[in-house]
Amino acid sequence: MESRNLPQSQREIALRRAISTIYYGVFWKLRERLLRVSFPEAYPLMEELKRLREMADYQKDWKPDLKKFRRVKNLAN
Repeated sequence: MESRNLPQSQREIALRRAISTIYYGVFWKLRERLLRVSFPEAYPLMEELKRLREMADYQKDWKPDLKKFRRVKNLAN
């Protein structure tokens, strides 16, 4: 199978969208936990996720921070 070669700008947009989607999914998992149980430590995490997602979606010069990205992914577990 031949892989598609995308221009650099399209690869960056695809990466930003993928990261944004993961942040969005984790945000909703945390929201579900909050609705089930009082989970006060999740409130600041949700605000951070919201901010990171907005940055990934709207800032052209935004670069993913691997350490933060891994921390966010681990929140969903």
